[in-house]
Amino acid sequence: MQQYQQVVDNLILIKRLGKGNFGEVYLTQRKDRPEYYATKKMERAICERPENINRLMYEIEIIKNINHPNIVKFCGLKKTLNHWYLVTEYVNGGSLKDNLQQYMARFQRPFTEVIV
Repeated sequence: MQQYQQVVDNLILIKRLGKGNFGEVYLTQRKDRPEYYATKKMERAICERPENINRLMYEIEIIKNINHPNIVKFCGLKKTLNHWYLVTEYVNGGSLKDNLQQYMARFQRPFTEVIV
């Protein structure tokens, strides 16, 4: 993992956790809270392209309105001159892809229905 530290208002981006289609995800803390968050840092120019804005706003609306123990919770959206920061609950435990690969290596089969 790449070590990183950037402060954006009350957010402290600590280290990069991964990269996706729209940007990078960082382990984050707020200056006023001890909890950790996952923050997706996205280029504003990419987010606000006509072909992306509706998809992104739809994603935000979904996570804002869903309250389920198996889905990360929405914690905020911050916009700066050059970036959007989508802040969600941080769930430690690796990616679904990594967990599936480890499970398959150990048991030579995909997750069982009970595990899923």
